[in-house]
Amino acid sequence: MKTFSKRKNYNPDGKPAKAPKPLREVALAMVGRSELTAAQLRNKLRTKLYDLNEINILITEFEQRNYINDARAAALLVNRRAKGSKWGAGKIKQELTQKGVAKDLGAATLAETEDAGHDWLATATALLLAKYKSPLPTERAARQKELARRMGFLQRRGFGGGQAAAALKAATAVAADELLD
Repeated sequence: MKTFSKRKNYNPDGKPAKAPKPLREVALAMVGRSELTAAQLRNKLRTKLYDLNEINILITEFEQRNYINDARAAALLVNRRAKGSKWGAGKIKQELTQKGVAKDLGAATLAETEDAGHDWLATATALLLAKYKSPLPTERAARQKELARRMGFLQRRGFGGGQAAAALKAATAVAADELLD
């Protein structure tokens, strides 16, 4: 049976453990690898068992020096997700919230993306056309079931009900045009 010591630098093997790295060094390495929000950095440092007060002081300093910036991290995430063309605004907004971005900042960042010309309807339509190559069934019950399936697909991807319905209509029109050609 192993016994554990309360000493910090003790391994059960009897060998001294490596000294923990300084908080600033670990935080700079994390920030240098990827753009993080303050909440993400705080959570990552907490998992390394650093003191929360020290973490908060360091995060304040990093924000003052502009090493971390929630607005910049949100803009990068939104642009990456929007250009990837797999996700709708709802899913991206959810991811921003999970990463600790304030809701108003996330909404403003998404609005900037729309103002910059990102077309969520075109994204949803392209997703539908890529996933569902077969035309809709002609029988009413089967058609309704297939439409509901496709609508659910888009809604799980973060597109709203109105966007999903418009994309279904557009995709159906494109598919009908392709059949006539």
